[in-house]
Amino acid sequence: MSFFTKAKHFIATGNKFTTVGRDQINVGHVDQLNYNATNHFHQHISTVRAGSAGAVGFDALAQFPDTQLKINHKPNPSTLFQGRQAELDRLKEIFKPRSADEPMSRRSVLLYGMGGIGKTQICLKFAEEMASEYDHIFWIDASSADTVAAGLKALTVNTSAVQLACSDDSLESLLKLVALLPQAWLLILDNANDQVHKFIPSGNSGDILITSRDRSVRRHTTVDIEIDKMSEEDAVPLLMRASHYEEPSSPRVLAAARAIIQKLHCLPLAVDQAGAFIDSGRSTMDDYLNIFSKHKHQLLDDHVFKRATPYELTVYGTWEISYQEIEAQASQGNGPEAHACRIAISILETIAFFHHDHIDEDIFKRASNGPRNIYGKITNRQQKKLNRNSISLLDHPLLSKDKEGTWNEVQFRNGVQKLLAFSLLKQHSSDGVYSMHPLVHSWSRDRMTQSTYQHNLDLTETILLDSAPTGEMDILDYLFLQRLMPHISANSNYGHFPKASNDSTCWKLARVLDETGQYHKAEILYLNIAQMRAKILGKKHPSTLSAMNNLASTYSDQGKWGEAE
Repeated sequence: MSFFTKAKHFIATGNKFTTVGRDQINVGHVDQLNYNATNHFHQHISTVRAGSAGAVGFDALAQFPDTQLKINHKPNPSTLFQGRQAELDRLKEIFKPRSADEPMSRRSVLLYGMGGIGKTQICLKFAEEMASEYDHIFWIDASSADTVAAGLKALTVNTSAVQLACSDDSLESLLKLVALLPQAWLLILDNANDQVHKFIPSGNSGDILITSRDRSVRRHTTVDIEIDKMSEEDAVPLLMRASHYEEPSSPRVLAAARAIIQKLHCLPLAVDQAGAFIDSGRSTMDDYLNIFSKHKHQLLDDHVFKRATPYELTVYGTWEISYQEIEAQASQGNGPEAHACRIAISILETIAFFHHDHIDEDIFKRASNGPRNIYGKITNRQQKKLNRNSISLLDHPLLSKDKEGTWNEVQFRNGVQKLLAFSLLKQHSSDGVYSMHPLVHSWSRDRMTQSTYQHNLDLTETILLDSAPTGEMDILDYLFLQRLMPHISANSNYGHFPKASNDSTCWKLARVLDETGQYHKAEILYLNIAQMRAKILGKKHPSTLSAMNNLASTYSDQGKWGEAE
């Protein structure tokens, strides 16, 4: 049997079981419940009932001999599980057996990280290796109150002793039942949201292990651990096992495998599903990257392989769930939470066209000051001819200002916090600097329709270039340009950029290229600008002469003295 997604039942038969769970988890073997204790427990409950009706229920459970009630469900990790030793060792250190004189205190840990990073599998492996240290291990889907209640209720339905001890099947009673267990227990709440505190039993007994995409859940635990990508040393064997290549493989195959996991940035779910694709016979290790370069979206969102791993989601699907949750909150009126979610969506759609690393909020702050007039005196008609495809950033939500007329960083950071909460964005050690996993970055573009893609690309192009310094520059401006240039370069790779028909865009980009020493590229743009302005404004117009001067300066910087004259 299996551990099925969103199952609404729990069945224990022999040494197999099915229960509520977020993922389809293949379970080869679980310890038998200690049904031998059932008859003894029935007799014990009958004795208690005869003596005092009030003792039935939780009191009865407390009076039951410690050694008689065993609820050890130990779901197995994927047979493909690889590595993660550092994370497992840290969990074992935190949850190490208590000494005899150590006071009882609850230990609680959060594992958080983006979808597909391997949080559930690490917990499965930990549960397997630590099973002997606990009398009871409860594995519960904590994505909602309904799934928690269903998971806990399943234990009472299928375990006669617990069923007798539980007075009713309300969530409160079920949690109280767990809290009152006299033996050592571990409650694993998988895929929790920020309401997880409602599902934690009261008191100091037992241990709690939580997994979540939402790092804000750490408010409810004593320790939090961010789960990041696998090491290459672990990812290569995972790919080899998932694709069922015979070991030891040839140096050529190993080199191809290493190239694949580097392209997938060591994301466990992506590596696992790549192995499933290869194992299906649709590609070899050698030609996978060629297929991936042409059909990346299809391979990362291919539902044929969503069952190839313990997850019931594709690589892209696991992030789509997070987006849908943000989108649902954004639609709930005009309150601060809904507004923050709308800002989060706008940020995601914009930085999709940045470089995935070192995303600096200073870009938005500088862009909020708006473009300056670069033409002097020209008519509106001339302006429109020069910039036929210009984009207005007026009232753009990411560039809004507060009552003092300065960029509203609080509003921006409220949106950022939503993306951080769902692990779609990571914060650098520097304030106001962020990054995205490269595959999440790709997903954020691939999910867009063609028209939305082009619209957001154009907006991002304008934001990036409007943030570029103009006029006299100081050392901070030059340092900013160095940070800005990777984003401009990445943006140009996502579309036809800059537009030859947009004089303002060409001028701003030429200025950035010129100031960062990319003179040949700047030369091409300045020449285009000079020709366009001469045609529309006339050869003697100050703006045309300024463009000619910039072009001559660029020629000079390249040692092209003849052209400079």
